Amino acid sequence: MSLKNAGRKERVVWKLVAIMVVGIGLISFFLTTHQMEQKRKETSSTVQTKRLGVNYLNHHAANGLLALDGALVEGQNPDHAWQSALLPYCDQHKIYSLIDPTKPWDAEENRAAFESVVQQFLNPEILDQRFGSRTKTSPSRGYALSHFSLNDQLQNSDVPLKQMEDITDGAGSTIILGEIAGHFPEWGKPGNARDVTSGVNKSLDGFGSANKKGAHFMMGDGSVRWISNDVSPEVLSALASPRSEEVESSEG
Repeated sequence: MSLKNAGRKERVVWKLVAIMVVGIGLISFFLTTHQMEQKRKETSSTVQTKRLGVNYLNHHAANGLLALDGALVEGQNPDHAWQSALLPYCDQHKIYSLIDPTKPWDAEENRAAFESVVQQFLNPEILDQRFGSRTKTSPSRGYALSHFSLNDQLQNSDVPLKQMEDITDGAGSTIILGEIAGHFPEWGKPGNARDVTSGVNKSLDGFGSANKKGAHFMMGDGSVRWISNDVSPEVLSALASPRSEEVESSEG
């Protein structure tokens, strides 16, 4: 083999090595970027759950009452949702002022209020993964949506719950609300509460997240917990019940 041919082959080999190094570098860069972006989304989901939870607790501190479906003003129309009561604590005074509490939430006089998108009721992780306005407003009715739901055992308790003190199992051991990943409800419509015991990411009508690995939940003490899909039914039952006598174990 001539020196000229040997040199040519050596240059080809080095070019191939350079291409492989650049390729590996690009793959590593994109994987790292994807991991960082996923972490950012999960963090923003945690923060949003925490913010809504703080607003919920601020409502309780100011009124001495849990935010549940019912009249926004005592003695007025009872056909209103728990998230409507949180509006003043989400700095949404203008939207709240548009609501006529003497009329049902879906009365024409209240349409402007309940067509308004409330950012505090939306999950950035859902908005990032599902493009379009369909995750913000109902395509058929035009009402704005929510990416969070209440623990239905607070709403449907055999013994009515009015204050945090009525949660005898301990506020820190009881789920108040959590993120959802499908069948998004209109935030102004009463009945936005879901069954925690049905599992995490088991149904579009239950609790879940965009990454399908678990979900964030706000507890009665204001803390946020990530609960994975493989949590046991017994643990979910204990966390859902405001009066559970079961012993809580690891969430998984």
